[in-house]
Amino acid sequence: MGVDFREYINTVLAETDITLVVVGKRWFGARRGRRRIDDPADPVRVEVETALRNGMPVVPVLVEGGGMPNVDQLPDSLKDLVYRNGLDVDSGRDFDQHIERLVRNIEPILAQVERRRAEAARGPRKSCSRSEAARQAEEERQQAEAARRAKEEKQRAEAARRAEEEHQQAEAARRAKTARRAEEEKQRAETAPRAEAAPWARRKKSAKAIPSILIVGALVVLYAITLRGPTTGTLMLDGATPGAVLTLDGKQIGPAKDFRQELSAGTHVIQISA
Repeated sequence: MGVDFREYINTVLAETDITLVVVGKRWFGARRGRRRIDDPADPVRVEVETALRNGMPVVPVLVEGGGMPNVDQLPDSLKDLVYRNGLDVDSGRDFDQHIERLVRNIEPILAQVERRRAEAARGPRKSCSRSEAARQAEEERQQAEAARRAKEEKQRAEAARRAEEEHQQAEAARRAKTARRAEEEKQRAETAPRAEAAPWARRKKSAKAIPSILIVGALVVLYAITLRGPTTGTLMLDGATPGAVLTLDGKQIGPAKDFRQELSAGTHVIQISA
C-alpha cells in the first residue's frame, strides 16, 4: 500500500532475467468502451513497456487461441512487442509438451543472460588486472629511465675525469717546456759574458767581418778578419786587457784598449799582446 507500482515494477524487473507476456483473446482488456491496453496507467502495459525499454528478453506466450497483435493495434510504447518471437501454449492435452518446448526455448536465453552477468562480474577484475599491469609497466618504465640517467651521469663523470687528466698532462707538458726554455735562456745568459770578454769587431754599413783563424797563446791573441765587398768595417776592441798592445797587419799600433778604426775590404791580421 502507498507504493508507486511503477517503481515496484522497475525493482522487480531489475531482478528478473526474462519476461513472459501471456497474450490471450482478451489481452487488450475492453473496459467501458475503451481498451485497457490504451490506458497509460494500466499495470500490464507498464510492465511490458518497462521490460521493452530496459532491453531485457521479452517472450510472448500465446494461450487460449490468442494471437500476436498487429502493430496498429498497440500503443507506440508497445509496438516493439510485435517483433518478439512468441510460442503457443495449449491448455489441453498437449499442455505438458508445449511447456517443455517453452522451457527448452527459454534455457538458451537464460544461459546467455548468465554469461553476460558473469562477464560483467569479471569486468572489474579485468579492470583491476589492467590497472595492475599498467602500474607495473609504469614502474618498469621509471626504473629503466632511472638506469638510463645513471648511465648517462656515469659517462659524463668519466668524460670529465678524462678531460681533467688531459688538462693536467697538457699543463705539466707546458710547465716542462717553460722550464726547459728558462734553463736554455739561463745557459745562454751565462755563456754571453764569456763571449763578450774576448776582443770583437763590430761591422759598419752592413759589412761582414768573418774570423778565419784564432790562435790563443800564453800572451798573444791572433785574429784574421776578412771583409768582403766594397764596404768597410769598424774594428772595436772594447774588451781588451789593459796594457795589451795591438799589432794590425804587422804594424804595431799601440794600446789595444778601446781601439777604434775603419778597415777596408780584404783580409786583416790582428795581434794582441799582453
